[in-house]
Amino acid sequence: MTTKEFTQTTSINRINTLNPQLTKSAIQVYNSCIKDRIPLHIICGRRSLEEQTTIYKYGRTIPGTLLTINRPGYSPHNYGLALDFCLFYDSKMQTWKEAKQTEYWRWMWIKVIKRFEEHGWSSGFRRQHNYEPGHVENLLDRSIGQWHTETYGEIRNNGFNNLRE
Repeated sequence: MTTKEFTQTTSINRINTLNPQLTKSAIQVYNSCIKDRIPLHIICGRRSLEEQTTIYKYGRTIPGTLLTINRPGYSPHNYGLALDFCLFYDSKMQTWKEAKQTEYWRWMWIKVIKRFEEHGWSSGFRRQHNYEPGHVENLLDRSIGQWHTETYGEIRNNGFNNLRE
């Protein structure tokens, strides 16, 4: 990744991929962080089923670490209901793993989480199962199963046995 990718325009463009009901609150959180000099960077908003399929394969059929437990169609990203973020300082992307090493950056990360929570989002930072410290989501008072059913019809296998390709 180049430094060009870490611009406010890039983050706003990724926020704009969200469900329209969430865009305003996400932009408000983002702008408040930037105003307070918290170098928030949005890594991902809405994700296609194809992108989710690739990410889901990691640690399963593609060598490497598991990146997600969510199959395609079962990730809030697939419906524009989630954002992944990092902080961008010292000229590079800093995940929770790096940020938590320094008290100042640890508190900046927690401020980001709290701001999203104040706007009704939940955070993977607070989960014990499927811990994702750089993930926030808002399912808009539905379950992921309801989103899946509304979008694709009844919940079924959907061909996920083909992930071994």
